[in-house]
Amino acid sequence: MGSFLSLFLKVLPLIPTVIAGVEQLHGEKDGATKKQMAQDALSLATGVASAALPAQAQAVQVVSAATSSIIDATVSAFNAAGVFQTKSAPAA
Repeated sequence: MGSFLSLFLKVLPLIPTVIAGVEQLHGEKDGATKKQMAQDALSLATGVASAALPAQAQAVQVVSAATSSIIDATVSAFNAAGVFQTKSAPAA
């Protein structure tokens, strides 16, 4: 349990950064596509963690599985705060 919590707390700060990067690069794409891109990026990170920390492979797998829900919650919070809303041009 300790290794899971430790790993989870290390991955957690990456999620908003990955979401912001995906939004900045691919903001015009639909939400499902952007979520998949964020999951793919985080999957790369967890893949590296699995290779580097084979003794914590199970913890890495659990954290990786939890990222989908965490992405949804983070995007909901960002949307509620208007973080990624673009200002539209005034009507002529």
